[in-house]
Amino acid sequence: MKTGSLLLSFWLLIITFPLYAADKLEFVTTESEITTRLSKPVLKGRGFTDGRGVSENLADDPKVGAIIQFDLDSAVIRSESLPLLQEFAKAFKNGLKNKKIMIAGHASSDGDAAYNYGLSYRRALAVQEFLLQQKLPNDAERRLTVQAFGETQPIDSNETEAGREKNRRVEFIAVGEWSSEP
Repeated sequence: MKTGSLLLSFWLLIITFPLYAADKLEFVTTESEITTRLSKPVLKGRGFTDGRGVSENLADDPKVGAIIQFDLDSAVIRSESLPLLQEFAKAFKNGLKNKKIMIAGHASSDGDAAYNYGLSYRRALAVQEFLLQQKLPNDAERRLTVQAFGETQPIDSNETEAGREKNRRVEFIAVGEWSSEP
């Protein structure tokens, strides 16, 4: 029953959550770049105020990509990715301490779609857990949320290893301002 439930959740996600993969995703490497890109204003009233629709508005939200290396077929972050994640932690402690951030996990199309969905979730969760261990301010466990997209939003071809590597990524998307008040 768990597999059926996971598949249902996967398809509901595809149907109800807008696609936002962009052809201009920037891959940043420094605290300064991260802060600059994710500090841009977040749209309010997605899809209800300007007639462009939800998916078009969500595509405008500030976001950056990160190629985080994981052990094969697992959510264990490889040591070569730790310096990059430290840069994100510094940005979330300093210039972005009042932003709500979605950590979006993506996968290449290698393997089964349902499995890739689960793997992208576990990897996004591993990134969130690493960042939370860095003692981020302002109720970070509620500010940093996780969303999985599996293989549904490729940004490059899955026909080449270089393309598949780009599709195995984590995106950080600014989705709002943090307020400790309900």
